[in-house]
Amino acid sequence: MNRTRVKSIPLREVIQDMAQEWGVEVHEDCDECWLEIPKNLGEGIIRGINFSGGLGYIIYDCLFYEDMEIRFTIKEIHPLKFLYCVEGHFFYNFEEDEENIYEITKFQSAITASTYQHGNVLTFKANIKTCIASLEILRHEFIQNIECDLEKMDEQLRSLFTDTKAAERFYSQVHYSLHLDELFTQMSKLEGTGVVMKFFLQAKTYEMLAAQIMLFEDDSRTESDQIYLRRHDLEAVKKAIKFIEENLKQTKSVADIAKEVGLNESKLQLGFKQYKGTTVNAYIAELRLESAKRLLLSTDMNISEIVYQLGLSNRGYFAKKFKERFGMTPTEYKQSHS
Repeated sequence: MNRTRVKSIPLREVIQDMAQEWGVEVHEDCDECWLEIPKNLGEGIIRGINFSGGLGYIIYDCLFYEDMEIRFTIKEIHPLKFLYCVEGHFFYNFEEDEENIYEITKFQSAITASTYQHGNVLTFKANIKTCIASLEILRHEFIQNIECDLEKMDEQLRSLFTDTKAAERFYSQVHYSLHLDELFTQMSKLEGTGVVMKFFLQAKTYEMLAAQIMLFEDDSRTESDQIYLRRHDLEAVKKAIKFIEENLKQTKSVADIAKEVGLNESKLQLGFKQYKGTTVNAYIAELRLESAKRLLLSTDMNISEIVYQLGLSNRGYFAKKFKERFGMTPTEYKQSHS
């Protein structure tokens, strides 16, 4: 295993330490800096940017040819970290605790804080493309931005943010989130430099921080009251999609489908939005229209029989929707392909 020691805290110095260890150049553009992974170690880039008020953002987008351990070892107060795994997986542990090692997989996030004079360790497995977004918060600076709002914050989070002396160690693994992935995708797609780019990244960084805090708070709710999707929720959404496709004739209300797969309706709708980009009813309607088109061409069924086969009762409404979708009535469509 390769080991890299980082003995700095501000992001610029963190990346400079890595660059010095690996013998590569640091590139800079105002508050942003980055390095390219040397070809003897792997491929990819590590990029960081500091914003005002104690907030920073660092991206590890890389693949190492051997296991790589990056140890943050400076004997000071380390940043509060909000980690999110965009791609692949990685391992995290506190510097002084080699026994408890946490795996963070794709779409999972974690909130971590080490105690004073103790650091933390990120471990990348060999030949696995891994992308990590790490929001880094210097609490003694950042708390000045949120001092007025502390009383409204979850008690555990309030204690975490106000622990500016790093007296308590903290680790919480937050569940699966596609919303964070959407935010990261928006950040990575923007091209350009200068103040517009910086303002955009800063806004999205705060949005990612807010999303991770909301996920953490959501975890404290009972399962029936949770509003964000977990991994098992997404598996239930997949089950709902399969159920609809296999039971199109019998498919009824959103409530019935939600009950079938063990989700509440809001989570089911959210899952469809993330998986299919549409609502449950819109997906069912589209599926029925596509099935109708196939039945018109592959069977001798008449329109009434097709309407019944698809679990519909109103032939006129079906014909109207078919024409809106395909630009001709079912009869015209069948005749045009005969």
